[in-house]
Amino acid sequence: ADLQAQFELESRLAMQLSSSSEAILQARSLRDQLRKLADSNANNKAATDALQKLTAILSGTSQAEGGQPGLTKVNGNVSSLYGAVGQADAAPTPAEIAAAADNEKDLTEAMKRWEQFKTTDLPALNRDLKAASLPELHIESAARLERNQSDME
Repeated sequence: ADLQAQFELESRLAMQLSSSSEAILQARSLRDQLRKLADSNANNKAATDALQKLTAILSGTSQAEGGQPGLTKVNGNVSSLYGAVGQADAAPTPAEIAAAADNEKDLTEAMKRWEQFKTTDLPALNRDLKAASLPELHIESAARLERNQSDME
């Protein structure tokens, strides 16, 4: 029963790690595209605003702004917890279970903001870019991002 509980928690954490890692890769790729666009078209307020919003999604917001968790921090927390849970062949501790629940809640919040950015903000920005005869931004698949990254190495 202890090993089953450990396996179930590790499985949940692995799924969270996978989804948050993919979101981070995509968001960073998009952030890089936005930076290039903002650098070359400094007067494009929509691109600058989108860059700020995307940066907040990745890194989170301060307590003064509502303290929303960022994808990067949540991913790191999940990764650390995954390692800790897997170190012993025993049932997860109450602290690990509580941390997993907190991280899951934080990840849900961060992923909601990321999904909203992809479905609302990005299409609106691309309409503005198209109207200004500028190239549209595209979210790359995780497989393509990994392939490009391994090509660079």
